[in-house]
Amino acid sequence: MDLYVFFFIFSCGYSEYLLYSEWRAMATAVIEGLVPYMAGKLLMNQPGMWEKTIKRFVTLVAIASFFAMYEYFFKANPYRLFWTHFYPGQWAPETAIRRGFGRVSGPYVQSELAGIILMAALLLTVWLKRRHYKEPQFRRLVAGVPKYAGVILFILTLALFMTQARGPWLGAIRRTIMILGFAVLVGIPAYQVVKEYMSGPRKDYGSERETAQYRAELIDNYVPRAKQGGAWGLGRVLPIIDGQTSVDNEYLLAWLIQGYVGLTTLLLLFIEAAITFFRLGLKTRSSRNRHLIFSLLGILLGMAFVLSTVWLGSQTFELLFLLVGWSQAIPSINIQEKPNAKEDVHPGWRESTAMRVYT
Repeated sequence: MDLYVFFFIFSCGYSEYLLYSEWRAMATAVIEGLVPYMAGKLLMNQPGMWEKTIKRFVTLVAIASFFAMYEYFFKANPYRLFWTHFYPGQWAPETAIRRGFGRVSGPYVQSELAGIILMAALLLTVWLKRRHYKEPQFRRLVAGVPKYAGVILFILTLALFMTQARGPWLGAIRRTIMILGFAVLVGIPAYQVVKEYMSGPRKDYGSERETAQYRAELIDNYVPRAKQGGAWGLGRVLPIIDGQTSVDNEYLLAWLIQGYVGLTTLLLLFIEAAITFFRLGLKTRSSRNRHLIFSLLGILLGMAFVLSTVWLGSQTFELLFLLVGWSQAIPSINIQEKPNAKEDVHPGWRESTAMRVYT
């Protein structure tokens, strides 16, 4: 995992250095990627850090979401209104409108990225609420979480709805069906339906069908250009093909900017972390720990899926590398805590092997 992270971070800036003699992109990647990865990998082994860190995370996201709801009704981002006084022209685009309401983006640049952060916080809040149920000793450790978890859940759920991020994943369905190789009786008819749905000239801009068509065209227009970038990609200045100014697919974008080295290591990050979470989730004897592990796995897989229709930007970049770091530190929860109730132990489940992180 350390090697995957190193080469991904390096690929963020090497093409920029080759083309523009600058290292700005890699410096940013070190701050926003490598630091969260190391923090997740090193700090979570300390006793009580899982509960304290997750509590702080969901609490801050809930507070940010409460103020962000202003955007839904008044069609203006309160964070943008505030920070543009200090940094003119350096904030996110104007609020997007859908169905007559503003799409809540909060401090996360855009609504799709806000949806990723909110879903992660929502799943972790559910874990906190369940983990501390009928456990007074843990209530003292993470004071206030069981009492206010319901309020936090309500705020996060409401804010997630207000993002109106319908998850424009339809653009990836055509390639997904081809890659997964559905059975003939199911796959071919489904593929034909989706292909017809995405074919034809784009119109009715902003609709579900137009969004899917746009993302399908991205693959056809930009994959040949990505292949020309070779191992290290084309850098941050990309050509505009057929008027498509936004590459709303992180895998394609990584391929274009960072080359096949960046794309390969990004995929390996997801695969390695997912396998680790899944393996440890099956091995742990504690149902509460298993809940946490599979919650983290769900967040990771959700990000992997959503990134086929949106770029990896803003706080989602830090969240990904934090999750990857957590995947390396997750065995420590089996050292910090042993099952203390008969109903929490399931016969046949083996305890996860202890693993030291950085000796």
